[in-house]
Amino acid sequence: MQSFVVQCDGTILASQAIPNGTVEDTRITKPGVGVMTAVGAGHGAVLGSFGPDRLVFDFAGALVSAPWQSGPLTRSSPGVVSFGGKFQTGSVHAVFDLLHGRVLFYDSTSKVGTLRSLADVYTQTDRVLGKCTFGNLDSAGKVRLRQGWAVWDLQAFGLIGNSDGGQEIISYSLVTGSELWRVPARFTTYAFEEPEGLFILPAVIGNPAILVGMTCRVPSGSSFIRRHLIYQLQDPASS
Repeated sequence: MQSFVVQCDGTILASQAIPNGTVEDTRITKPGVGVMTAVGAGHGAVLGSFGPDRLVFDFAGALVSAPWQSGPLTRSSPGVVSFGGKFQTGSVHAVFDLLHGRVLFYDSTSKVGTLRSLADVYTQTDRVLGKCTFGNLDSAGKVRLRQGWAVWDLQAFGLIGNSDGGQEIISYSLVTGSELWRVPARFTTYAFEEPEGLFILPAVIGNPAILVGMTCRVPSGSSFIRRHLIYQLQDPASS
């Protein structure tokens, strides 16, 4: 699992990269329903969703909006259209805050997240609502992989960590660009636990829940199996 989203109807979609000759396909699974394979899309897309079975992800270097449907999907499939216009130049991902009508564009080269309103994206109005740079140092100062991104109102969240440690969630202010807080994000006793994906689930009352994806290797005889887990962190005062 590279990324996941919880859709507004409660269903989950999760992405994974699958080698296909000299390229990689992106396999997007809807548990219990089926699998969509974005042929040649690349290395396990970071998913965004703004409606039931409507995804935004990087398709071989360009952001697209596409319907989820079981079976193969190509860049020329019906319903696959470009997303972001001039705001998605380069290696860019998009994650959404639908409650506030916003999208955070994450540039994987500069590591900068730029917040815009969905209305401005559709009209191509260049109005920045906030920015931050996502770091990759854990609490001990060790360099870790950046593994997930999410946004809520004027706050961004980054997930860092490797399979051998440094798993943390870091919160950033999109007003000042500064780090607000960080918390550990290791939840199992498995030796191999790699963070994979971050999602904000709105709450009716209080702070939203944070969902964290993990890919674990579980010993099985002389080999192992991969177990994909999603953990929910929530303020006890929220509901």
